[in-house]
Amino acid sequence: MAVNKVPYLEHLKQFGLRESALIGRVAKTAADAIEEQAQQIGALSDKVENLPGISGEISRSVNATLTVAGWENNRQIVEIEGLTANQNGVVGLSQDISTAERETVASAELYICGQADGSFTVAYGGDKPTYDIPITLILLD
Repeated sequence: MAVNKVPYLEHLKQFGLRESALIGRVAKTAADAIEEQAQQIGALSDKVENLPGISGEISRSVNATLTVAGWENNRQIVEIEGLTANQNGVVGLSQDISTAERETVASAELYICGQADGSFTVAYGGDKPTYDIPITLILLD
């Protein structure tokens, strides 16, 4: 059985179109769709920023150090400007911590035992740390 094959450009000619005109129409349609989606994303972003309790900044990073000399009664108070008693966040080891400092943390069994306006308290349940310990806080605003 023979199949009647009409080349692609012949189809375009039948509809009175040139290949470049068709490509231009497709590109314009795609560009219009992208622009419409960008406007929708912008409108959604504006709505999110205007929600109660949402500010431009969602979190901030603060570096601090637990010092060897700062331990008293197995605890150390870390002062953080702007921290509130009920603010959420996380505390972790800084990225540039040394192997010795990391080993000190492991044997110290550190944990957070309190939080107040302007500070939080870290305690150890194991060995007293023998190195200063660099920490990073991510505070949620």
